[in-house]
Amino acid sequence: GFRGFAKNAGVSLSQDMTGEFFGTFLIPSLVHQDPHYHRMPNLPLRQRIFHVLDSVVVGQSDDGLPMFNYATVFGTICTNAMGNLYVPGRNNSFGSSTARIAISLATNPVGNAITEFVPDLARRVNVQVVIVQRIINRVAIVEGGQPQ
Repeated sequence: GFRGFAKNAGVSLSQDMTGEFFGTFLIPSLVHQDPHYHRMPNLPLRQRIFHVLDSVVVGQSDDGLPMFNYATVFGTICTNAMGNLYVPGRNNSFGSSTARIAISLATNPVGNAITEFVPDLARRVNVQVVIVQRIINRVAIVEGGQPQ
């Protein structure tokens, strides 16, 4: 019911805040790292894909030089460790924690890929035109015509 939903939402919000605190603020501040993903729109596609994948472990220092991505790796570990303290009903064993950390790091490139490639797609596809075309097609079908 609503009570379970509220608990789940509270835990999710707490985990998001913990992740942002460690991964965006504390760890990058201590190691002088820029925690943001930096697009490489001028590189060839193959190099951009490699950049999406390797940015999980290779970050950028405040000076713009490559460095180990402490924010992502240790931020994920810290967030999981904190979650083990306050998430009710969570299996806190070493194996379960390791699995959660591994899954989080393995899925991290998905967000990087969105950041890297969606602006290119948005430039090529006019979303408003697609939506208007769908409306026109539905009206045409309802009125007995053929979609255009």
